[in-house]
Amino acid sequence: MQRILQLFSRALRLSLVVGLLCCTAATARAQGGGEPINLNATLTVTLTERPATAVLDEITRKTGIKFAYDPEDIRRLPAVSGEFKKVTVHELLDKCIAGSTFKYAIENNVVLVYDSTVKMRKFTVSGTVRDAGKTVLPGASVILKGGSGQGVSTDEKGQFTFSFSTKTSPAVLEVGFLGMETQQVIITGSAKGLNVTLYDINDQQLAKSHDQMLRSLDALVAHNAITAARKDEIIACVRPTTSMEEAVQDAQFIQESGPERIEIKRSILAQVEQYAAPDALYASSTSGLLISDIVAEALHPERCIGAHPYNPPHLIPLVELTRCDKTDDDCVQLAYDFYQSIGKEAVLLRKECPGFIANRLQLALYREVQDLVMRGVCSVEDVDKALVYGPGIRWAIFGHNMIMQMGNPGGLTGMVEMLGNSGDRWLEDMASWTHQPDNWAQVAQPGVNQEMANFPDYIGHTNAECIAYRDQMLIDILKLHKKL
Repeated sequence: MQRILQLFSRALRLSLVVGLLCCTAATARAQGGGEPINLNATLTVTLTERPATAVLDEITRKTGIKFAYDPEDIRRLPAVSGEFKKVTVHELLDKCIAGSTFKYAIENNVVLVYDSTVKMRKFTVSGTVRDAGKTVLPGASVILKGGSGQGVSTDEKGQFTFSFSTKTSPAVLEVGFLGMETQQVIITGSAKGLNVTLYDINDQQLAKSHDQMLRSLDALVAHNAITAARKDEIIACVRPTTSMEEAVQDAQFIQESGPERIEIKRSILAQVEQYAAPDALYASSTSGLLISDIVAEALHPERCIGAHPYNPPHLIPLVELTRCDKTDDDCVQLAYDFYQSIGKEAVLLRKECPGFIANRLQLALYREVQDLVMRGVCSVEDVDKALVYGPGIRWAIFGHNMIMQMGNPGGLTGMVEMLGNSGDRWLEDMASWTHQPDNWAQVAQPGVNQEMANFPDYIGHTNAECIAYRDQMLIDILKLHKKL
């Protein structure tokens, strides 16, 4: 991921370089410029249960009008359906926000769409102000528009960190310097649209990664999770390279996704530290290794965290964050805020623990799955059915503690009391071994093959078909959770 997003103004001869990582809940999503916005421009469009974001993308595609909004807010707007012939942009926007507390306004040749009743929010934006020749500008002002004078000045290096509170999301920052016109930058509640540099060891691996990205994006488009225009925008943000130096030299946030082996992760980190800035935050996507082991030989362990995205990471929101005693507190907070800002659900482990949270829960359950099958209690297929059509459905809505809370009039306390000695007897009969059965794969694989063969045709009978079905169902669930 590149360190900066540069916003140039031809007329103003001023650019603001915003460090993306340092955005607590904000980053530049759109910039103005060009011809004045004409909301009376007409367009024709047919919509079938399209989310507001898709409608705005369609307006942009057909008219060139750009929008800025907080994705978390705008998800609350209802889907739009209808055949609209030669309607004005005004009319279509009014349709999108009808019956809601949302409003829209033009700012710096961008249409801001915002919830007029939004609660006060805190934003933290860090960056560097430079002129068009990339010379840093000490003493430049960065002021919140309409913020009763809230603002800061850049230091001798042209850098700033600005924390402010506002009810306006998106917010507008005004950046000025003596002798130059003021430039405006729109700040939204999401870091979507980040510039990403994708590194791998050779062109073949890069090509595989690119193909996988395209397949994932195509699936999202096919299921109306994103628009085709949004897909193109995402692709345009990704730059591949086989040069480690090129990949990390300007990066502020580095996500490592190497093999799950300590020596390899240490080697990658050592290479990164040769070229990356010492304040670049390094996140290792380990599935269960201790970050203290990974950074044992690091030059800057304080900037390193564990950040485990859950599979498939382009759909599953979960990211587990881990730290060690050398990790800087501010870095942990920055990482948490960053992941939240791009639509992830970050959880923070308060102490190191191998396997983290989700994988430990998954393995504990899987031990019981193995034990039930190996003891002849049930088949491979039936244990999967028991999970899918039983607790799995509930877990897709709420976590286990909340399910317990709702399972008894007395809440979680009542449920625990109800289970009483029965639960203890179950625990006594459950597996307690600490080594997985050596022959489990030989026992389970034929059962899995039979289970897949028994699936209805609409699911499929191959790994690829089942993965496609899984992703479709995940997208539907995420839409219900308003995560897509």
